[in-house]
Amino acid sequence: MGFIAVGAGINRGKMIQELGVVDIAPLLTKLLGLEFHAPVGRLMEGLLGIEE
Repeated sequence: MGFIAVGAGINRGKMIQELGVVDIAPLLTKLLGLEFHAPVGRLMEGLLGIEE
């Protein structure tokens, strides 16, 4: 299964080898500018084109 992210705030051409379902919440909350501390999951380094 794959995950594709395109649009504002996403680095073009960045490939992540492994992204779990629990990693989606930290990604979306960062893009939305919300503060959220997930007990599991992580924001993948280099995926976002905004300050991580």
